[in-house]
Amino acid sequence: MARIYAPAEIENPIAYSNAIDARIKANAYKTRAAKWQAATPDHVELTDAMRTHRSAFVGKMYDSLVEWGSLTSGQEAAVRRIVNEDAAKKAERIAARAAADASSVHVGTVGERLTLALTISFATSFETQFGTMHVVGMKDAAGNIFIYKGNKRLGERGDPLEGKATVKEHGVREGVNQTILARPTLARPAALVAAEKAAEEARVAAILAADAVAREAFLDLGMDATPEQLEAEQLRRLAVRAAIYGEG
Repeated sequence: MARIYAPAEIENPIAYSNAIDARIKANAYKTRAAKWQAATPDHVELTDAMRTHRSAFVGKMYDSLVEWGSLTSGQEAAVRRIVNEDAAKKAERIAARAAADASSVHVGTVGERLTLALTISFATSFETQFGTMHVVGMKDAAGNIFIYKGNKRLGERGDPLEGKATVKEHGVREGVNQTILARPTLARPAALVAAEKAAEEARVAAILAADAVAREAFLDLGMDATPEQLEAEQLRRLAVRAAIYGEG
């Protein structure tokens, strides 16, 4: 049996009272939530879908569900519509991707060193006892799928790659042919890297040119600059630095 404390034994009566109120509220939520989830067979699944959904509205409805233990019929209908529409779109994307991947064939022979032009379709990594392991999925212009697993970082999703790699094996995953690569010397095309560098240099040059004009105008103020103008100039300089170096 739980002990009942006398007021004199409670060091912080306010905190104690708040804790009691929170416990009562939590118990009430559990009761309401249990009733709501038991009312319809898929309420548990709907709650799980709401918990991980990206929609701001669904997130707000989930917070309301957590607080009150249930949704109104209108709220539930709106949530179901959004969740079901997103699930249908996801299924369409998966089906479209599966149809596209079905055309993938094995490329080269095991042990062969290939010269490739690929585009990264996904890239992920995780830590192991041997260091960072990178897993990269790529496709060629024909839609053939290539997979690399190793400690070399190749790039991000959408990056084009050119270079060589060795065929480690020919695999099949979920009915889709995959060419597994090893020892890649794949990198973003030199011409693309040069073009991006030139574009970045032009961007910085434009910022510095505008900065020079603004600074000259400020210097012309001389001793007549007001405190507000001094503060504005300091903020402008910080903005210029952030625009060039990406500093907040």
